[in-house]
Amino acid sequence: MAVRRVFCENADLRSSPNSNVLHQAADFREDYSYGPAKDMDSQKIYDRLTEIFQSVFDADSISVTPALSAKDVEGWDSLTHIRLMLTVEKAFKIKFSATEVGKLQNVGELVALIEAKT
Repeated sequence: MAVRRVFCENADLRSSPNSNVLHQAADFREDYSYGPAKDMDSQKIYDRLTEIFQSVFDADSISVTPALSAKDVEGWDSLTHIRLMLTVEKAFKIKFSATEVGKLQNVGELVALIEAKT
């Protein structure tokens, strides 16, 4: 699975504490529904992503930077990654393809993808 290999390199589905994350994703995404992200500058995108990351990973200490990746965040496994991407899609009112997500190496690339789609 490309997402697991690239963006979630430390993921292990069998030991995930988020085994029911897919069932909760729709409810969770509703909490982060914002208006259209058009005309957003990079800083506003990072600010919004910081809110999302802090909530998804239940860690107020997370600071979202361009270099941030799965290896830097405790608990960033495959299922949490799905939850994160679904929440980002909902927040920015955009959709990612599996190929796009699979190519992401860090948050900086995610921000560039968000900018390209808004």
